[in-house]
Amino acid sequence: MYHQKPVLPPTPVITRWNTWFEDVKYHQTYIGYLPSFINDEIRLFNDTEILMQLSELLVFSDSKSKLHNYLFDGGMPLMKLFKAARFLDPNQFKILSQNINDYSSNINSLERCKEEWPIYCNIVNDGIMPKSIPFQLKAVFANHIDFNDYIIGRHPIHYPKFNKVNCTLCKNRSKHKMQQKYGFCSNKDCFLKEECPYRTKLCVCLKHCDRLVQKHYLYSIGKHNSNSVLNVRRGLTEKAEEIVEDLIYNYDSKPKLIHVRMKKKYKHKIDYMPTLEQVQHYIKNRRNCISENNKIDELKPILDNYRYQYGVTKNDELFLFGVDLGEGTEKNHFHLVFTSYSLLKNIEFANKGGMFHLDATYKIVKYNYPLIVFGITDIKHKFFPICFMFTSHEQEEDYDFFLNV
Repeated sequence: MYHQKPVLPPTPVITRWNTWFEDVKYHQTYIGYLPSFINDEIRLFNDTEILMQLSELLVFSDSKSKLHNYLFDGGMPLMKLFKAARFLDPNQFKILSQNINDYSSNINSLERCKEEWPIYCNIVNDGIMPKSIPFQLKAVFANHIDFNDYIIGRHPIHYPKFNKVNCTLCKNRSKHKMQQKYGFCSNKDCFLKEECPYRTKLCVCLKHCDRLVQKHYLYSIGKHNSNSVLNVRRGLTEKAEEIVEDLIYNYDSKPKLIHVRMKKKYKHKIDYMPTLEQVQHYIKNRRNCISENNKIDELKPILDNYRYQYGVTKNDELFLFGVDLGEGTEKNHFHLVFTSYSLLKNIEFANKGGMFHLDATYKIVKYNYPLIVFGITDIKHKFFPICFMFTSHEQEEDYDFFLNV
């Protein structure tokens, strides 16, 4: 079987999904020609190792037997291990076999747990294992500053991780989130004899982006093993936060550079010099708070300040001339076109043999919205931008909006 006009397979591009689909369509169309092609190659150029591997691959005999073994004969790798591990779930273990030998054949390390096995069985069967930890509300704080003042001079708490869930703190539960942090005591004096049983849960309402109005709810359970507390400052002082914000605005937002500048220029102005780790945590939390500001209604008054005003807007000032504040969904796209008078003057290069260019770049903003760039190159191949557009999609209608705005 031969094809009169053979076509080479397309080369997939990692960032272009359509190229992968085209590659699959190509192989689906021409898969029937490949066995005869490989056999002819073997006949003409001898049976090299690569050609033999291709020949075996196209026969699909080995793949077919493996699929049959996995799907119908129960030969899926580690399937027995996954089934044996079900005893770790108390809800499933109640209806499973409670003989340790049924599980140790697939999990060899269980042989060392024969003495503890009856205890585990009794705990599961008696329902002693709690479904949730009974935390008790300890304090409520109006903002982050009050919470930071409260934890000064108390046992240090380490929060290894956090998650965001629907807010259950507010009476009128809207669709905003809250941040949950589960922590444990990290005071060294509490670990002299045994692990400290004190546990805490911190819930932060994220209805507002500003930390000055974010409510903090502190829950706890258990007591500390020791009453001694190291006098360590937690977080940045109000003066240090002002200096960090000023450095971010005027220089850079990299924590290490900010910390170096604070040591060199502002050491005498701060009563407590924060550590590099504290600066890193502050900037990370600041970025998270800014990223929560995703409401279109809050964006509109900001954009109103960048409208073009005749006789007021300067030549090098940015202004908007194409605004379509959609939600970014498939039916309601988001468009934001901006430029300046100085950039628009670059169009004059078109009269000198310039060439226009239109392209998009990615990963500039949080949601990976494409940034469409429109510019021109002169006869010396130097590029001059003219205007830009943030858009939620990169489809025909988005380019039509950009060109017709």
